[in-house]
Amino acid sequence: MKRCGLNRLPKLDKKQNHYQPFETVSEYGHIHMDVKYLPKLVGTRSYLYLAIDRKTRYVYSEVHYNLEPKTSAGYVERFTKHIPYKIKRVVTDKGFEWTDR
Repeated sequence: MKRCGLNRLPKLDKKQNHYQPFETVSEYGHIHMDVKYLPKLVGTRSYLYLAIDRKTRYVYSEVHYNLEPKTSAGYVERFTKHIPYKIKRVVTDKGFEWTDR
């Protein structure tokens, strides 16, 4: 690596901005949904269901104690009634709680 000049990081141009912000969208209704595993409390596993609008950063979340499709479907129904505008696109990580696999 030293012989090829790869043993050092390249010099960075101080004028160039290396900050890459979170991908932004220009319309309301682009929703990112995810489930986060929470630490066990009193021996029971719990999960945080989370939905974020990518334009306004509007957040809707609920804590549940299972990952069943019925629970996920109920969460989505409550979220769609709660959000003040039309949903155009939903992005997930394709986890089993969001798909019919």
